[in-house]
Formats: sequence, C-alpha cells, structure tokens
Amino acid sequence: MNFRDPERPRVSRRVSSVTLPLPPRGKRIAYLSTYLPRECGLSTFTRDLSSAVDTLGVFSHPTIIAVHDPDIYSGPYAHEVRFLLLQHDRNSYAQAATFVNQSDVALVNVQHEFGIFGTDSPRGTWDGTYVLDFLRALRKPAVVTLHTVLEHPNPRQAAAFRELGKLSARLVVMAGNVSEILERVYRIPAEKIFFIHHGAPDVPFHGSDYFKRVFSLSGREVLMTFGLLSPNKGVEYVLDALPEVVAKHPEVIYLIVGATHPVVRKEAGEVYRKMLRRRVREHKLNEHVRFVNQYLTLNQLILFLRATNIYLAPQLDLSQYVSGTLAYAAAFGKAIIATGSRYAQYLLADDRGLLVPARDARALAVALEALLGNPQRKRDVEEAIYIYSRAMTWPSVASQYADLFRKVIAEHNGLFNSAGAVKPVPRRVQKSEEVGVA
Repeated sequence: MNFRDPERPRVSRRVSSVTLPLPPRGKRIAYLSTYLPRECGLSTFTRDLSSAVDTLGVFSHPTIIAVHDPDIYSGPYAHEVRFLLLQHDRNSYAQAATFVNQSDVALVNVQHEFGIFGTDSPRGTWDGTYVLDFLRALRKPAVVTLHTVLEHPNPRQAAAFRELGKLSARLVVMAGNVSEILERVYRIPAEKIFFIHHGAPDVPFHGSDYFKRVFSLSGREVLMTFGLLSPNKGVEYVLDALPEVVAKHPEVIYLIVGATHPVVRKEAGEVYRKMLRRRVREHKLNEHVRFVNQYLTLNQLILFLRATNIYLAPQLDLSQYVSGTLAYAAAFGKAIIATGSRYAQYLLADDRGLLVPARDARALAVALEALLGNPQRKRDVEEAIYIYSRAMTWPSVASQYADLFRKVIAEHNGLFNSAGAVKPVPRRVQKSEEVGVA
C-alpha cells in the first residue's frame, strides 16, 4: 500500500492497525468503542451519541477509534472511523494512544464494557485490561462511559476497574443508583462520577395502530423484545407464559426482534434460537410468535417500537445496571414489563412500569393480564414513562455530554501546557489556603 497517498488508509505493518488522515479542522472529540456495522449495543450507542454531540456544533466532526475483531466483523467502516484498534492485539492500544496524542483530538470518550477489550487473563475472566495501556499512554483527557458496573467483581475485574478510575478524568454512569457502588466497591471519588441518562430518540407520544399496518399486524396486541439475542434475554419464560395469556387475549402476538449476538453465534451457533423455536411449537404458539432475525437499522427499530403495545424485558442477569433496549422503549412511551435488574428498578420506579421476578413465567402472565385487561392502567404507565424519559432524549443527553467534555478540556488545559507537561504552580499560590483549597 502506498503510504504517501493521503487519500488511502495508512497501515502499520507492526500492529496491523489502520489510520486515516484527519482533515485540518479544530479541536474534536474521539470516541473509543466498537462501531457500526459491527453488531454490538455499544456500536449503536456510540454512533448515536457522537452524531448527537456533532449536531450541537460545539466541536469539529467526531473521530471514531473502532475496537475491531476480524473474527466477528471483517467488513469496511464508515468514513468517521479513523483508526482500527485490534481488540486482541496489545500493541494496538499504545498505537491508538499515539495516534490521538499526535492529532487535534482534545478529549477521548471511552465506551467501557469489559468484554470489548483484550486481556492476558485466563479465558472467562473478562477484565479487559488492555484498555489500561491505552489510557496510560494517552496525553489527552479521557471521559469513560460505563456500560457495566459490577457490584461483585472478581479480583482481576476489581483491580482493572480501580485503575480505570485513576486514569480517567470523569466516569459517566447511566443510572443514579450505581454511584455508590463505584465509591464503595472501587473506592472511586464521588467528584469523578457524573450521571447522564442513556440516550434515546426523541419521538412524539403516538398510538400504534398506523404502524401495525406496516407489519400486517392490524388488530393485534403487539408484545415485543428486541436486541441481540442471547440466553441471558430470558425469552423462553415469555413463551412459557403465553399459552395462558393468549387463551384470554387471542389477539396477542409476540415479536422477538434481533439477530443472535455475534459472540454467541461464534461460540454456540444458533442453539438458543433453535430452542426458542422448539418451545413455540411445543406450546402451539405459531400464530402468536414471530421471529425477526436481523440487526435492525435505527429506522427499522423505530417502526417496530411504534407498532408495539407492551415491551418485555425478561432479563436473567439482575446485576445489569443499564439497558439500551429499556431506554429506547421508555423514550417511545411503551408500557414495560421487566425483571428487576438494577436498571429496571431505577427506570420503572414510581409506577412507570411493572417489575417481575426473573425466571418466573407465571409472574409474567399475571403482569401481562394486569395491562391487557386494564387499558386505563396501561395508559397511565405509558404516560408516566414517556414524561420521565424526556430527559433521556439524545438532544438532552448530548448537551450534557458536551458540557462535561468542555469542562474536562478546560481543566486539562489549565493543568498542562501545549507540550503535555505539567505547568509549574506560581510560588505565590502554592499554599492551599491562598487558592481556597481546604
């Protein structure tokens, strides 16, 4: 490949990372994450967040540093992806930091989930320690958005998370009931923790009848679960609840929307989906269940959500502290029935939805009857969650991120000179009492 051609990617043969030349513009934000079209919830989140912040016009167009695993996705990326960080190549993390340090990027927003970063730890440890190499080599401030917060981490995860907290300028959490975990379990100072809702599209409060016609579902009562399919979704418990439900409400249809999670597909194939299909046949639910086995575009997802009457989140992992699927359902004003994960408890408090125990088909059937058999209660829940979710729309969330980014950049510029060295503190203000610091 011709390294001198500015229009073509530059490939580092040593680490097989790809960089593209940045246009000569002002300061910008870089986002380190998986990225579309790689099938991953963080990919969608990063696309939506970076686009929403860009729309504000506060910063130059975003730079994406895409965490890349060729065993999961090997195709091309969009033009905003300027660097491919090879997930399982430790050298690539330092290379990515060098790329940022030599660019006009003013701040890096890292989307953090243990499983998307490489590690030398034993298989199944899921501590993602390679990202710490990136942060140690980085000379720009980093704001880390946390997509997983474990209350009971293994020792390697706990050590990695504490180091992550030390190397970050701020940590963003997406539920207000998890900050105390960061302080108690990981000893992260409260002043480093910043709460911003998980973002979601800003859509009007709208009935579903028109959109049902798009899917030939007129006259049906539509239940839906969406997202990358894995055994943790708990969909089989909904299927076990449906015979009782459809006996009273034969108009009910359950949409199971989303492709199988690529990691699950890689390691186990379609075993889980096949099990669900068998369960549908065993319960004689062929007229009441529909599978949509694809990774949806945003526009497709919007249509499905608008056609939905009740959103179901029968998640088995109750430690889950944030859920993009729940955030989206809330923003669309959907009546939600969910198992009591930490995030669901936070989001659906004050009668904004119904909580049920995990692995309990009978409880799901009772909750469905509580809404299907009482339209006024269903309407009250829809209105409550829609009103609450106005603070979760991307324009609101992007403004909060932009304010945080500007604050952190200003703090960084006040502490470091343009070469990245610490500025000397003038002698006349070295004493803490002279600058108002206790």
